[in-house]
Amino acid sequence: MDDLITRLESASEGSRELSDEVLAAVGWKKNVQGVRWGRDADGLSVHHSHLPSPTESVDAALSLMPDFKGHSGWRVSNWHEGKAGGGAWIDWSNDPVMSFSEHHVDAHAATPELALCIAALRARGAL
Repeated sequence: MDDLITRLESASEGSRELSDEVLAAVGWKKNVQGVRWGRDADGLSVHHSHLPSPTESVDAALSLMPDFKGHSGWRVSNWHEGKAGGGAWIDWSNDPVMSFSEHHVDAHAATPELALCIAALRARGAL
């Protein structure tokens, strides 16, 4: 997972190939023919042409969020430290008034979509 996060951090933009790697990291699998992908967790199966592309879509990146079993929050931005780029932050403190608890991750990348993918992968690894 660390190698994938490093590639996402250094990417200048999202791509279908990076998105496929992200999806594989969260449990999506190709079938034998390589045309359909599926998830064991819920039995969903889709044609490759209809796969979500989380490195290119904020909506698709949000689908990577783990189930936090309680209160959680997230933020994504297209501006970070005074320059264009992407930033994302996820908190799962289970306290709606807490922010920046020890139960959070953040990420920075070339685009908001990439940053959100990185933060979601980090959050999955931290749970």
